[in-house]
Amino acid sequence: MAAKRLTRKFTEVVAEVERQLKAHYEVTDRDLKAWRDRAQALVHRFPHSTMVAIDDLWIDYEVQRDVIHKHVINIMKKWDPRVCSPGSACRINGNTRIFLYDAQHRSLAAAILGYKEVPCAVVDTDDVNFASYAFELLNDTGVKRLTPGDLHRNALVRYK
Repeated sequence: MAAKRLTRKFTEVVAEVERQLKAHYEVTDRDLKAWRDRAQALVHRFPHSTMVAIDDLWIDYEVQRDVIHKHVINIMKKWDPRVCSPGSACRINGNTRIFLYDAQHRSLAAAILGYKEVPCAVVDTDDVNFASYAFELLNDTGVKRLTPGDLHRNALVRYK
């Protein structure tokens, strides 16, 4: 008999996190309403993911970090395309160049491994500074790394 997996409906988690934000992080209903109103008023929508030819990708090194070669090697050693989530990229003013601002290392690994295209969520924009803004937003969120406890719990799921 297989062990029962701990699962929760996503909307239940949403409600719980909202309660926790109010109870422990001084987030008010007024804050939430202001953030929701701002988000819903944006003319921008989620980008559409598509496969992009490696030959069409560009890296803007005034925005992107230098390549971490050991990271590329690690990705290639453990390569599994099922966990290669779409990179984030933008096309500025209808230019044919697609600038990758997130997933540089995954995309490099894919190219070196012989893939001719990679998944990307491409944003069309007329803002020449969009990649810089988006890169900072994606990479300066303060999301904490997995702890040994997180890794252990995850390993237990695989070896049950």
